[in-house]
This record gives sequence, C-alpha cells and structure tokens, in this order.
Amino acid sequence: MKKRILLTSFDIWLKDQQSNSSDDLLLEVTKLELIPHDLIFLRHLPVDVQLASERVIQKINAIQPDYIIITSYTREVSSHKALNAGFNRFLVKLESPEEIVDEIVHLLSTDL
Repeated sequence: MKKRILLTSFDIWLKDQQSNSSDDLLLEVTKLELIPHDLIFLRHLPVDVQLASERVIQKINAIQPDYIIITSYTREVSSHKALNAGFNRFLVKLESPEEIVDEIVHLLSTDL
C-alpha cells in the first residue's frame, strides 16, 4: 500500500536570497523516481510560525499523510518543537536530493 508523505520547506528569509537550499533540494527530489509512494510537497512556506503552521495544518487535514517531514536550516530547539508537534522527521541542511530519499527510505523501513 502506498504511503502518503508530506514534505515541507520554507520560503527565503533574507531579501538578498534567491532561493532556499532546502526547498531547492525538494525540487530536485520531485525529479527523482526512486520512491514508490505518494510524495506531496508543500513548498515555500512563509517564514512566519503562525502562517506556516496554519498552512501545514490545512494540508495535513486535507491529505491525511502517513508521514510528515520538514526540511530546514535551524537550531536544535526548533527541531524538538517540530518533532513534538507531530512531524516524523526534521531534516537539516542536507546536501543532495538522494539524502532526502535515503531519509524517506529509512523512515519507511522503520514502519514495516
């Protein structure tokens, strides 16, 4: 049975940034066909806790994902908050889309 996996990323947070590296990686993951599950992307979340939370909750309610993964550059405190809020994984500054795929495969293997 296919699992639904929600992957989220944030928009840029500094005016001089052209893109967010975590979001760039998610874009590359969309091009890979390595996972036989439904990957649902919620990209360019606003860098505002209240707005981002509302959008993520709306998406969760709409699609009822089996797993939720957030990608971000952050401090340990933020990762604890995200995991305590129900996210399954908190991926910090990965270097390649394959690393994201590896994390998803690992997550799925722990559920078998």
